[in-house]
Amino acid sequence: MISDYAVGRYGWVMATAFLALSCGNLMLLLGLARIGPSSVVARLGTLLLGIACIGLVVTAIFPTDPEEARSTHTDDIHTMSFLVNVGSTILAGCFCPSASGATHAGTLTGALP
Repeated sequence: MISDYAVGRYGWVMATAFLALSCGNLMLLLGLARIGPSSVVARLGTLLLGIACIGLVVTAIFPTDPEEARSTHTDDIHTMSFLVNVGSTILAGCFCPSASGATHAGTLTGALP
């Protein structure tokens, strides 16, 4: 996993990358909130983007363990935040409004059986 780069002497670089990604998502969130998502689906996408922002900060605070080491609580928190980050980012991409104001929710619901 990419989080393995956070292990070792230069782990702060990966933690900084997670924080930078969180700040980028926050700026996108603020921009979307400023245009005022009008539908419930668009608001849900904006909320999911906010969850991803918080999750990325948690990922930066709790680094992963080396693969050969026993799992610790820190690693468990990191793994859970990773799953929240991926899920909320994918869903936010489907629910957030595009430049035309339309959401991509149909893309997600069209793929479901």
